[in-house]
Amino acid sequence: ADVLAEDEQEPDEWEHVSSHDCRRHWAHLHLVEKKVPVRVMMAIGGWSSYSAIEPYLTVPTEKSILEEMRAVQN
Repeated sequence: ADVLAEDEQEPDEWEHVSSHDCRRHWAHLHLVEKKVPVRVMMAIGGWSSYSAIEPYLTVPTEKSILEEMRAVQN
């Protein structure tokens, strides 16, 4: 009889990750965390309009706005 090892019986944790999930994570990482300019990411990722890439951007918090303003004033 075929008996699967315990770890083979568990569903693969990556099974439900889509290519869109990877693209969304990649875009968010570069746009939000690494602060790559939007137009650069549009060129790299093939987005033809701002409205197409806008869902990958986060709404700035009051704290992040203040931090950015302080950074440009110094």
